[in-house]
Amino acid sequence: MIEKNLWKQSRSHRGLLAVSSICGILCAITIAGQAFTLAQIIAAVFLQAASLESLLPQMIQLFILVTLRFVLQIVEEYLSFSLGQKVQYDLRKSMLQKIDKMGPVALRQEEKGRILYLLNEGIGTLESYFSKYLPQLFQSLVIPVLFLCIVAPRDTMSAVILLVTAPLIPFFMMLIGKWTNKVNARQWHIINRLSGYLHDVMAGLTTLKLMNRSAVQAQKIEQVGQNYAQATLAVLRWAFLSSLALELFTTISIALVSVGLGLRLVEGQLDFATAFFILLIAPEFYQPLRSLGGHFHTSLNTREAAADIFAFLNQSVMTEAVTVDSNQQEAILLQQVTVTYPSGQKPALQQVTFAVQPGEIVALVGSSGSGKTTILNVIQGFIKPQQGSVSVQEQPAMIQQKPYIFAGTILDNLRFGNETISDETIGEICEKTGLSALLKRLPDGVQTRVGQGGAGLSGGQKQMIAMVRAICQQKHIILFDEATANLDLLTEQQLNRGLRQLLQQRTALLVAHRLSTMQMADRILVVEQGQIVEQGTPEQLYAQQGIYRKLVEMEGCQ
Repeated sequence: MIEKNLWKQSRSHRGLLAVSSICGILCAITIAGQAFTLAQIIAAVFLQAASLESLLPQMIQLFILVTLRFVLQIVEEYLSFSLGQKVQYDLRKSMLQKIDKMGPVALRQEEKGRILYLLNEGIGTLESYFSKYLPQLFQSLVIPVLFLCIVAPRDTMSAVILLVTAPLIPFFMMLIGKWTNKVNARQWHIINRLSGYLHDVMAGLTTLKLMNRSAVQAQKIEQVGQNYAQATLAVLRWAFLSSLALELFTTISIALVSVGLGLRLVEGQLDFATAFFILLIAPEFYQPLRSLGGHFHTSLNTREAAADIFAFLNQSVMTEAVTVDSNQQEAILLQQVTVTYPSGQKPALQQVTFAVQPGEIVALVGSSGSGKTTILNVIQGFIKPQQGSVSVQEQPAMIQQKPYIFAGTILDNLRFGNETISDETIGEICEKTGLSALLKRLPDGVQTRVGQGGAGLSGGQKQMIAMVRAICQQKHIILFDEATANLDLLTEQQLNRGLRQLLQQRTALLVAHRLSTMQMADRILVVEQGQIVEQGTPEQLYAQQGIYRKLVEMEGCQ
């Protein structure tokens, strides 16, 4: 009944759980005191015709107990709520740290919608588990025993009835829970699928509109939504059935206690005050178990969410922090690096060794899938090599083939990663790279606002902004992964002229296909099947009539 991973997760906040449970138990004690005092007052009024003055001390005592019960309930609810909030915060922090450790390479294999749903709704479902179910579970173990100890000395028969009927409630609760497990799992699976599907559809909505496929996707979304509605109704049916069964058994049990009390009261085996006190306390005896049954379905939903959350958190991480050594002579140094992806049969890189000297521009060329991008990912620490070592003089800046532009102004995006850079420096870099010509065509220049993912910009415009953003970070080592792939020839030529100036005092490692980019390099490394098979200047490699020359001629550049 306790999810082990969630129990471990709450370890640092168990003090809140303990105090919350203690408040619940103290509240139960005040309830017993309140019932006893009320029974004494009613017995004195109806049987002894006691006056208001004689009952004043007991009335004050009853008022104090009611007030104390109210205060304890508020404190208990506040502490339980705080526990749920703190555990949610810890889990979200852990998931974000995991996402950061996984890096972009591993995250490409994950469903973005699923991760977002787990971060928000998935973790959100845990709040009721910690704020309601878990405290109620501990109170259900203590409070009925406490009431049983109070009742037993006064009426053994009532205590026996309570003792025999009490286990029926958790028994049927767990029995019905076993039947509903599959239904809850199906509901959670459908909502996960729906969230991931909606995320993918929204991301590709423009393409769907252009291909006139949006109506088809709308029908699929409607079908998945109907499946989720049916699964939800099935869960609700079981929840209502469970509540009905619990209420039925509780009502019958209280009726048994009431009938027994009435018979013994008529026969003179019990006095009125004792019988009335036990009658008042009987519903409170079952109340913790009834509340636990009400929250039991919450725990079932939480179990599915927790399983997915901890499965994500327990995934193995392929990333590894690259050694940064400012004293080493080489700007970038790879020694005997071997990488094999989990799903790959052959190594993506095999015993790769090379060095890039400070101020040197090196180009990586090769056919698609030869291992060029893997080399860049290893240098950034996004992939952990199974063998070999990687070290750099400083953490490099990276320009990806498909860069991400954040919602905000273009200036915000250019300053991202280096908040201290001045507007004047940004302006100079924009002039040298040719971005200023693009900005002049925009309505508000560098203050033009763009949407999430660069909505409102073309692919080439996003690429140029990303390249200038990397240069604005003022790093001495820059990595380019097909950085000019989305640029037209004129824009590429303009950008390359500015890059030649800006890279004069920087180290650059370029993944290139176009000859214009290759010719910027001081040295070229030819990668084939995860190995460096040729290296030298562009002129030397072209004269060798090897793989490099074939690649150049295939591109139609010579």
